Amino acid sequence: MKVTNSINSSKRKGSLSVLPDDILEKIVEKYKTILKIKYKLKDWILPEKLDWHYLSRNPAAIKLLKANQYRIDWDLLSNNTNPAAIKLLKANQYRIDWDLLSNNTNPASIELLKNNPKKLSWKLLSRNPRIFDEILE
Repeated sequence: MKVTNSINSSKRKGSLSVLPDDILEKIVEKYKTILKIKYKLKDWILPEKLDWHYLSRNPAAIKLLKANQYRIDWDLLSNNTNPAAIKLLKANQYRIDWDLLSNNTNPASIELLKNNPKKLSWKLLSRNPRIFDEILE
């Protein structure tokens, strides 16, 4: 089996070495989620140089966004699939872009949508695969 991904075959030990690369990558990604690995900006990166517009859509940037709420693009945060982004939106509902939230696939967004049926974008909601079990029963 040829290793073509980010996990170096020389570092593999034990029974994990017999797993296919795609399975091994899924395991690594799951452990990152379970262990809640925190992302941190490198010292040489200046926060004012970041594009906060697109950063607001990045699920891995939620800690940075929470610390810099005045820089958040709330429209794009409404499409962020991180559960912590949904909590931030719940606390700031007047800033939600309901069209983008209607298309958000995070299960936590469904509760917000169900509680605000007059604000939904039915067109975008119809594209959201998560809503069929919860809203369009």
